[in-house]
Amino acid sequence: MSEKLQKISVELTQKNIRDAIKKFKDMEQLIAPYTLMMGEIKKITSRKERDAAHKALSDVKREINIFAKMRMETTRPLDILKKGIINYENEVVLPISIEMKRVEAAIIKFDNIAELKRLQMLADLEAERIEKEMLEKAETKRIADIKSAIAKMKSDLESSVFLSNSIEKINKAISNIEAIDIAKYDEFHNEARQVFSYLQGIAYTKKTQIEKAAEIEKQRQKAEKENRAARADLLRQEQILAEQRARVAAEQEKLKQQQIENQRAIANARVEADRIAKLERETEEGEIKKKMLVVQRVKGISYGISEIVVADISLVPTHLYSVKFKLNEIKKELRSGDIPGLKISFNSGLRLNA
Repeated sequence: MSEKLQKISVELTQKNIRDAIKKFKDMEQLIAPYTLMMGEIKKITSRKERDAAHKALSDVKREINIFAKMRMETTRPLDILKKGIINYENEVVLPISIEMKRVEAAIIKFDNIAELKRLQMLADLEAERIEKEMLEKAETKRIADIKSAIAKMKSDLESSVFLSNSIEKINKAISNIEAIDIAKYDEFHNEARQVFSYLQGIAYTKKTQIEKAAEIEKQRQKAEKENRAARADLLRQEQILAEQRARVAAEQEKLKQQQIENQRAIANARVEADRIAKLERETEEGEIKKKMLVVQRVKGISYGISEIVVADISLVPTHLYSVKFKLNEIKKELRSGDIPGLKISFNSGLRLNA
């Protein structure tokens, strides 16, 4: 025990208090009549009444001063006892208070480091999500560009084949088709191979038709030359020529039907190209709508939270509340998505999980 506490005699203090209580009771008996006397003084109308009132006040003040002196003599030992106890408490508590502050500082340091790690992890996850989203968009665009290139190649070469009306032009069209590098469309090899085979087929068909027509024309010219040399054989040669012309007409009709079918194929290809373009526009509009929803959420959060209702406390992440909800943490969570277990209303009118 502290030396200051040892110097205080509790028994003596208790004795002084008992004596003081007895004296206070005696003083109460002395002061009580003065209380009645003061109460009887209602109004002063003469010098005599004034002097009597002044003497009464002096007597009361004297007794009160005596009472105050007795009170100080009684409470002084208690003040000394109180001061000694406080000093003793400081001596006992000071060493452990220093250690407690050290431990509290260590806890705060640990919590700060843990929070920094958590925030860094969230930042890394968000960066990964954004990078993945950008890669997916780039891949979607790349695939659409390849398919568009295949469709354009098909349309251009188809036109060159259909517009060819000589061996030179059809051979050039065939050369352009055979110059296609299928390896460029490795991921879409089957689709590119089908287009290539289709273009080759219509090109060689058209070449056969041109060669056949040229051969027919050559035979016709040869027949006319022979007719001029042998008039006797004119009727037979004219019949042969008529038959040849009929065959040419049939071939031409067949060619015309083929052209109609080819034009129909071109129209279908154009419809398909329009459909792909429309699909691309709808995809872009869908992405814009998604971005607008994100903007609406961010705008709603920026106006401030007006109400938070707990729907299921077991679903709410524990780091968002202690005694009350941490609004800054809730706003950070809301930028990534809804918070399970909470119904949240904003000043902007936006409601989440409602």
